[in-house]
Amino acid sequence: MGCHCSRAVSIDGPRARKAQSADATASTASRKSITEHLSRAKPGIKSAGIQQKDINQVYEILGDRVLGTGMNGEVYLARNKATGKTVAVKTLTTENLNSRKFELLRNEVEIYLHLDHPNVCRLLEVYEDETSVRLVMEACTGKELFERLASKKRYGEQDAAQVTRQMLDAVHYCHKQNICHRDLKLENWVYTDSSENAPLRLIDFGFSKVFTQNQPMTAMHGTVYYVAPEVLEGSYDSKCDVWSIGVIVYMILSGAPPFGGATDAQIINNVKNGRFSFEGPRWAGISDSAKAFITSLLQRDPSKRPSAVEASKHEWITTNMSKSSSE
Repeated sequence: MGCHCSRAVSIDGPRARKAQSADATASTASRKSITEHLSRAKPGIKSAGIQQKDINQVYEILGDRVLGTGMNGEVYLARNKATGKTVAVKTLTTENLNSRKFELLRNEVEIYLHLDHPNVCRLLEVYEDETSVRLVMEACTGKELFERLASKKRYGEQDAAQVTRQMLDAVHYCHKQNICHRDLKLENWVYTDSSENAPLRLIDFGFSKVFTQNQPMTAMHGTVYYVAPEVLEGSYDSKCDVWSIGVIVYMILSGAPPFGGATDAQIINNVKNGRFSFEGPRWAGISDSAKAFITSLLQRDPSKRPSAVEASKHEWITTNMSKSSSE
């Protein structure tokens, strides 16, 4: 039985579209460059990685080696001319961006520069010219979780628990920094290399936001299969990321999404209702503990969902991690 997971479509709510249409195109003269802004940013930012020179002096872009395409641009492999080290370069176009999109881009870069965790893809350097910003990142060449799932069809529980623990660790770290990713999905988790037990890294912070405790977020961002119901309702907190992990775990264990539909509208309606099931042959042999774990993450009421760190202590995670360490 094959994997029924397809690449999902991003949502963009009426509030976001209204803000976008209200923005005039920001001219180069009217806004501070991203690197200039970051160089003057608050203490703690890795300003040493901000470069004011031509990236082509330092790196050779391997133009035919596309690693992926994010919200803002394509990602290519590149090689450091001096050291020979292979990196990934994400090119973000700034030419003709309206001010809202420019702020989103600058936000992504600044958030990346603050992050340092084994399960978050590392940003090494930032280059900027008149038309683009280029992010030099560690090269994760082991493919997306989406691609691995498409190849494997589904994960066994032990492997799924190991993957889930890494995702929860990354999200817990982000939440401790008051960063909500807001677009967790199979495509935004990548393996560092092609080995079976390669570490997993979180990428693409294009929709992420620095949040304030007890102050709900309202912008409607995300991807239809993975978005939490409270995001669709326009008032949510960082627990929306926990919901998305619940969707991912459901998918890697079964090879299908918990909330389906023939159209995006049908999928969104099913997400809002929060109804899913463990019926059918796909779930034959899957433990009650795994189902209980998924159910806890897919609680319709976010106040009843565990935090990322609480979820990492669930019996399904700890039992399967213990099995792995004893082998």
